[in-house]
Amino acid sequence: MTELLVGLIIGIFIMFIVVNINKTKKKRSLKLVQEAVPAELACRIPEGLPIISRLEDSLNSEYMEKVKKRVLANHPSWTETDFNWRLFELKRYFLLAGILKSVPMFSDEVDEIWHEMIMFTKEYENFSKKFFGSFLHHSPNVERTPIPHERALFDWMYLHLFEIYPNSTKLWGGFLKNPLSKTLLEEVRSASDEKLFDKYFRSFDPIKPLQTKLLEQLKNDIEKAEEMKRQNKSLRKEIKTDDTYSMLLPAMVFLSLYEQDSYTEKMSQLLNKDAGTSGGSVYACGAALSDSNDHSGGSGCSSSGCSSSNCGSSCGGGCGSS
Repeated sequence: MTELLVGLIIGIFIMFIVVNINKTKKKRSLKLVQEAVPAELACRIPEGLPIISRLEDSLNSEYMEKVKKRVLANHPSWTETDFNWRLFELKRYFLLAGILKSVPMFSDEVDEIWHEMIMFTKEYENFSKKFFGSFLHHSPNVERTPIPHERALFDWMYLHLFEIYPNSTKLWGGFLKNPLSKTLLEEVRSASDEKLFDKYFRSFDPIKPLQTKLLEQLKNDIEKAEEMKRQNKSLRKEIKTDDTYSMLLPAMVFLSLYEQDSYTEKMSQLLNKDAGTSGGSVYACGAALSDSNDHSGGSGCSSSGCSSSNCGSSCGGGCGSS
């Protein structure tokens, strides 16, 4: 009886230690570079600047100050710079959410700010309708289903739109780890612009020039990939060692179209990384835009979840590109 009691106590003690170790891991703060965030979201496309101004105008300063105070109170280890970078990347996400009908969110770190924004219900509704013209839902799903093609489309859009910084890579968990959907690329190659806009892009006049620019760019990347295929060019020769992430995007399209099975290995080589570090699953959760006042609306991505080993995860809508 005594031995049983001792064993039970030891078991409870071990369980207590394991639980606390897991809590410590979860609470461990991501170490960001302590530098100021760039102006205008460091957007690389001129057509994006008016939309960024619209976004900034939609975020009431008093509202965001309340969000900052709440976030920093909940995360005492964060500096103001830590908050600013997460908000910076959330603003980039909001821009993407304004371009496409639905966009997954792939960062728990960035999603922390979004969650806190929603806590101020009226202010969030005002922001959402002022910028998007409708309510942006945030509805996490409990099932965890990989969505690598959605992550790939997110990466392609993000890397064409924005300059990349060390903190960007940390917060989003790296880029170009997954191939684009071959079905999507073939559809872009053959379908009319009208059909593509109707299926993938938000109907929103202020952002139409930026949407048009990005669709043209994707078609250009497909043409570059086809040219490389026709001329049997070497990807390593085409991509200079000092090229940025954005210069790798035609290679991303090429590998997605013609070498999906070896995408991870060959993209890792182009990124000068070990091939074993670029794989893994990608997960996300659901969010969607609605003109309704019912803020309990569903997810734009039914096959989503809330965890990822290589890129972070959280809430957003799928893009229908799988």
